[in-house]
Amino acid sequence: MVPASNEAIKTSLKKSTVMVEGEGCSICLEEMDVNDECYTMPCHHGFHPQCIVTWLKTSHMCPLCRFPLPTLKN
Repeated sequence: MVPASNEAIKTSLKKSTVMVEGEGCSICLEEMDVNDECYTMPCHHGFHPQCIVTWLKTSHMCPLCRFPLPTLKN
């Protein structure tokens, strides 16, 4: 697996708020509460902040749809 670049992690993730009850983080599989902070990828999938940052340090792709972020090699 190829990690995302640190710059891509900093600039591509957007802080947002969970708006829908029952939305879950597909990385840790835990439910996110309404009004919790989450990070949203450019593909609009949301995750717990720590989960997606850790994920992107291993893989440059969204765990749901494989949307690619720039890598260290790009």
